[in-house]
Amino acid sequence: MPLRYLMAVLLIAAASPGRSATANHADRNLPIVLDAWKHRVDMNRGVHAWNRRHDGMRVFQEWVALLTLAKSGSAEDRRRTGMELEDYVVGGNIGPLGFIGTSLPVPGYDQGDFDMSLLGCTSLIGLFADDRDLLTDATLVHLVGKVIRTWGQKPKAHFDVGFVAFPETENHLFMSESTRFLANQVIWENRRGLPELTSLRDSLTREGEVLDNGQGTLKRMLLKLMHRTMRKGFFEFNAQVYQRFTIHALDNLYSFSADAAVSEGAACLLDYLSALFAFQSYDGLRYGPFRRSSETYQDSSIIGRDAACSFFALQSGAFAWRADARRGLWHANTSHASMALFSAVLKYRVPEPILAYMQERPGEYRAEIRSAYAGSGPRKRPTEIYHGSSRFLLTAGGRYESYAGPNFPTPGLWFRKAPWVYDVITRSSSLILDPRREKPRHIGDLLHFRGSQWRANNLAVHRGFLYGYSPSSAYNSPDWPQHVPSAWARDGETHATRDFEFRFLDRSDAGVYIVLGRLRPPKTYFKWAYQKNLRGTIEVVDTSRVASLEELKGATLRNNSIRPRWPLLPRRYVYVDFAGNRLHLNPRYDGARDGITRIEKAEELEAPGVLAFDLPFTFPWHAHPAAGDAVELAGFLPGGRSSRPLFQVDLYAPWRGKAALSDGEGNMYVFNPATGGYCLSNFRAWWNPQRKIVLSRSVEGPGDKVSESGPGLRNEERPGANSYIGNL
Repeated sequence: MPLRYLMAVLLIAAASPGRSATANHADRNLPIVLDAWKHRVDMNRGVHAWNRRHDGMRVFQEWVALLTLAKSGSAEDRRRTGMELEDYVVGGNIGPLGFIGTSLPVPGYDQGDFDMSLLGCTSLIGLFADDRDLLTDATLVHLVGKVIRTWGQKPKAHFDVGFVAFPETENHLFMSESTRFLANQVIWENRRGLPELTSLRDSLTREGEVLDNGQGTLKRMLLKLMHRTMRKGFFEFNAQVYQRFTIHALDNLYSFSADAAVSEGAACLLDYLSALFAFQSYDGLRYGPFRRSSETYQDSSIIGRDAACSFFALQSGAFAWRADARRGLWHANTSHASMALFSAVLKYRVPEPILAYMQERPGEYRAEIRSAYAGSGPRKRPTEIYHGSSRFLLTAGGRYESYAGPNFPTPGLWFRKAPWVYDVITRSSSLILDPRREKPRHIGDLLHFRGSQWRANNLAVHRGFLYGYSPSSAYNSPDWPQHVPSAWARDGETHATRDFEFRFLDRSDAGVYIVLGRLRPPKTYFKWAYQKNLRGTIEVVDTSRVASLEELKGATLRNNSIRPRWPLLPRRYVYVDFAGNRLHLNPRYDGARDGITRIEKAEELEAPGVLAFDLPFTFPWHAHPAAGDAVELAGFLPGGRSSRPLFQVDLYAPWRGKAALSDGEGNMYVFNPATGGYCLSNFRAWWNPQRKIVLSRSVEGPGDKVSESGPGLRNEERPGANSYIGNL
C-alpha cells in the first residue's frame, strides 16, 4: 500500500473512531416489508382476486411475501401455504390477463402490460423452484404453461398502432425478454423431471420453437441490449413509473439465469444504476430530470411515483420515511412496497463500495450524467448535474430535450401544452437538506425555484451554488424567484447592492447557511424582455467554513458591491461567491439560454485534511484479455475513447480525485477512498461482460477481499450476429 494512501486511511480512521464496516440492510428490513405485505393481505381478507384491475402484479407480490414468510415455518405450515397457492392458481384456473408489451388507450390495444405481472410470476418460480412444498408441481406446471406462455427465441421487438409498427419501449423489452429467457430455461432444464414440462417442451419443439437458450438468438439479443445500455445509458432514465420494472427484470436475470454472461451483464447494469443513485440521492430521496413518465410531469411529490428509491434504500438503510409495517411508506404505497420486497428477496446486493456512499455521504462532490439518447450527435453537455456534500444536495434540474425519433402526445393530455411521451422532462433546481430531519414529501418542502420548469435548461450549478429563474407576468415584480419552505425561519430583511438583492437564511441547525440572491433588473420599459422571468441565486455555505451568519453577510455584500466609477459601467451581473469565484450570470436566462456563461475561479487553497488519491487499479480494466479479440468501440466520440463520459463523479473533500467514471464504451469504476473498496465493470465486448468487486480495506486487515466474475468467452465462442441485433 502506498505511504500516502496508508496515511490517508489512518487519518480517516482517527477522525471516525466509531466507524463500522458497511453493512447491507436487506435482511434487517425484510421482516418489516413482509409484515407490511401480510397486513395488506389480512386487511383484504386474503390475496387479491385475479383480474385485470390489478394486472396480476399485486397477486404475485402478495404470494411471494406469503411464501417467504412460510419458508421459515414448520413443515405443516409450508405444505398448507403451498396448497393454498395451488388452490388459487390451479383451482382458480388463472390465465393471462392481457398481452405482453405496450398498452395504448385505444380499443383493441388497451389490454397490454401483462409482462409487468409476469415479472412477479417469474420471481416466484425462481425463488421457490427447489421447494416442492411451497411451489407444488401442479402450481409450477400451470404457471409456466397457462400463465406465462412466453417462450421461444423471437422477441417482441415492436408494438403496432394500426398498420404501423413502432419499436417496443425499453422497460417492456427488458420485461418480456427476461421472462421469455427464464421461461425457456425452466422448460428446457426441467429440474424436477416433470412429465408435463417434458411434454410441453416436445410439443413446442415440434412447432419449431427453440427453447435451448444456448442455441437460439435470444441470449445474443439480451446481451446486445444490455451492452448498448451500458454504453449509452438507459433511454428511460429515472423514469418515475417505469424504471422499477427494468430494475426488477434485471434482478430476475441476475438471480436466476443459468447463463453466466447474461447474469453478469444484468449485474453490470444494476451496478451502474446503483452508482447513479448513490450520487443522485440523499437518504433515499432524489429529485432530478427523467424520461418516460410524461404523465407525472405535474406531480409535486418527491418520490411518490419513484419506487426505484425503495429498491436501493432498503439495502442502504438510509431513508427518510418511516420503516413501519402498519403506517410507513411500504404499507401505504404499493409500488414502493413491491420494490422493497424484491430488493430483499432477490439476489442482487449493491456492492459495498457503492453502498458506503449511500450510507455516508462524501464531504463534497460533483456528479455529471449524460445520455446518448438526448439531443443529436455527441453530447456536449450533461443531462443531469448534482453537487452534494455530507449536509446537502443541490440538483440542477436537468436539460430538456424533445425526442427526435417517433414520439407521441401524452395520453390524457393529448395536444395541450405538455411534454410528449419520449421527451426529457426537467425539474426545478432545488436544495435538499438532511431528509431524515426535514422529512420532505412534496416540492413545497424543498427550497427551489418557482414556476413550471418541465421544459427548461436547468444546468446552472457550481460548487454550492444554483442560478435559476421563475416566470413573471408583472413589470418590476417585487416577488422573489425562490420558494422557501414555510417551516423555515426567516427574518424578512433584504440587503441591496447595485446588481443584486440578498436575503440570508440561518439553517445552522442543518449545518449550513443559505444566501438567496435576486437580480435587480434595470427600471426601464425598454428592457421588458429581461423581466419576463425573475432570476435569482442560491448559495449554500457549510457552517464549518464561516464563523457566523453575520460574517457571511458581510463577505457576500462586500464581494458583490460595485465600486463607483465614472463613466458608470453597464450591469454585468457577476456573482462572487464566498470562496471568491466570479460567476458571470446571463441576465436573460430563461430556460433556453445558458445560465452561467463563464467562471473565473479564485486561487484555491488546499483545505487542511483534504488528500488526493490515486486509483489502486488500472482503468479500463480487462479481467480476461483475449489475444486477437477485436474490441467494439461505441462511445460518444467515434473511433476511440470518449472525452465526455457517460457518468463521472469528482470528489473535493475530504478526498480529492475522480471517484467514479463510466466512459461510454462499456467500462465503469466506482472507488471509495474512505474504505479502499472499489468495483469495476468491463462490458466493452457485448459477449463478455465482467465484474470485479474489492471490498473495504482496513489498515490492520489481512488484505483485499476480491469477488471477480465473468464468463470469459474465448474468441471462437462469440455468437454471430443476426438481423434484429444489428439494429441495437
